[in-house]
Amino acid sequence: MLRFEFKEEAIAYGRMIPVHMGRFTKMVKPPKQRAYQEAVQRQSFDQYHAQRGADAPLLDGALVLSVRVYKAIPKSWSRKKAALAADGLLRPTVKPDMDNYIKLVLDGMTGVVWVDDAQVVGYERTGKFYTPGRPRTEVRIWTMEELIAQRQKRQEEWK
Repeated sequence: MLRFEFKEEAIAYGRMIPVHMGRFTKMVKPPKQRAYQEAVQRQSFDQYHAQRGADAPLLDGALVLSVRVYKAIPKSWSRKKAALAADGLLRPTVKPDMDNYIKLVLDGMTGVVWVDDAQVVGYERTGKFYTPGRPRTEVRIWTMEELIAQRQKRQEEWK
């Protein structure tokens, strides 16, 4: 399993912005989104090579991801509500949607950790959470071989 942590507050994938250049219009990513995606690329490159070695090849094959987005608890909340959020009993139900967070992380890690984001075949333990600490995004990656080995080990333990 590979572990990644992105220390910036998560930005979700957003709509492209039209930029007029004379008679032409070009569609570009919003600046915050572009900056966050570049930060994900830099940090995932560093963390991937720290875990797998400097000359590690990109992951190739089916992958399962866990993407957890931790948002700051609003300061305006009561202590009781903040405590529920810190314990994971109150979760963010506001926009942006979880799939938009995932899209930006996938785009940022494509070509850095894996060959193509089409390799991602599933998600486990994924969601939006509140944290009393700093906002961040945590990503875990399992290859199918790792998951099969884990499940076989569990089955053997139950015998």
